[in-house]
Amino acid sequence: MNAKPPRHALAEAFAEAVARARRKGTAVLASVGMPVAMPPSLDYFARWYDTCGDAFYWKAREPSLTLCGHGRVATLAASGNGRFATLAARWKTLIDDAVVQGGHAPLAIGGCRFDSEGAHAKHWRGFDGADLAVPALVLASDGQTHRLIVQRMLDASADVDAEAEACLAWLEVSETAPSTMHPLPEPLHSIELPSADWRCKVEQALDAIDDDRFLKVVLAREACQRHAGRLPVATLLRRLDEQASNAHVFAFARGDACFLGATPERLVRVEGGHLKTHALADSIRRDDVEAADLALARALIDSTKDRHEHELVVRAIVDALAPHTVALNVPATPEVKRLPRIQHLCTPIRGELRDGTGIFDLVAALHPTPAVAGLPRDDAMRHIRAHEGFDRGWYAAPVGWVDGRGDGDFLVALRSALVRDGDCRMYAGCGIVRGSDPVAEYTETCLKLTQMRDALAHGAIRHVPTLHADPAMS
Repeated sequence: MNAKPPRHALAEAFAEAVARARRKGTAVLASVGMPVAMPPSLDYFARWYDTCGDAFYWKAREPSLTLCGHGRVATLAASGNGRFATLAARWKTLIDDAVVQGGHAPLAIGGCRFDSEGAHAKHWRGFDGADLAVPALVLASDGQTHRLIVQRMLDASADVDAEAEACLAWLEVSETAPSTMHPLPEPLHSIELPSADWRCKVEQALDAIDDDRFLKVVLAREACQRHAGRLPVATLLRRLDEQASNAHVFAFARGDACFLGATPERLVRVEGGHLKTHALADSIRRDDVEAADLALARALIDSTKDRHEHELVVRAIVDALAPHTVALNVPATPEVKRLPRIQHLCTPIRGELRDGTGIFDLVAALHPTPAVAGLPRDDAMRHIRAHEGFDRGWYAAPVGWVDGRGDGDFLVALRSALVRDGDCRMYAGCGIVRGSDPVAEYTETCLKLTQMRDALAHGAIRHVPTLHADPAMS
């Protein structure tokens, strides 16, 4: 980092927090920020993940922001249908009493489960209903300036000098600890539902659509790739970052597990009372030949089925945002968003927030969007719970951050995977509407899984044997 907070700056902020804690009768958040020379990096994430376990990495595009941090001085946790309102209330309580020095607002970061009502699989332990950490240390960069934020919860009995010394000692460890970028172990096999069984699920969904139970449902599938040794998540994350150069990259470590991905989709970003989001739905593959690639993009734009499905998503997002905004800017026609292996229809949406509206209000209104659940939302969710056959956990759910000014950014956790020891559970889904072809939908999920499979590739090994999961278990 090449610069550390002066001890007196930490001690001054900590002393003020302790004094405030005595007056309030409860612990108070102290947040100290300062510019530094070194930006956040995957090397820092690797060190902190190995030494702390509770670490995160975040690299968003448009606008550029990279965050890297570790530790947890406070937790914003909630469950059930009102979880986002609970998070907002708990964050406001922390911020209202916080001592902030250095001009950088305090920050909390994390995610939540896709479904607040679904059953919890044991491999998702540690990734709770809604869980945002207030990190002990954050490195942040917008590509031009880099900053360090140190955060502590201090009660009336806290030893200010000891707390300051502990912070400085940990920063020293962060500087001197060796990098832990290790090679990826050899893959053994992948466990997943047979393609014919997943196509049957699509056919069930089409029957339900024909019976007018819903207009659209998003069905996903899980593939668990096993390896000969523990997967080094920082190495995997670096590969994802290199391969998905125009996606948002994220990782949230909880003990011996890490949820990570490189998603093309933003749920909502708020800055200075304005929101930024997009409708991202319907896709087609890329081609190495430019003329063929452009022809595929034109076919996507001209597809009646795809344009109809995309318009459903746009309309649902606009309807969800309307009560929270005074103005929305929505283009009449979508554009094509190109990723390395796939291209999507995309409609950017901008808006001005109503007074009193916060980012958690928007997350609650938008999630789950029709792009990850379906329409109508409640009917689609009931079908997913009854027929999809696995626990999505944090897959396709909001992951993101909020700061003390009320600004924040939440992504939709697509193209993602849960890594625990040598297992990598990866996820992909697609929207089913009237006219969907089960074979084509399965092919689309294979295309979406390619990003994670390529990042896991081991030397010349490209084909990983597949073991079929028991359909009775799904």
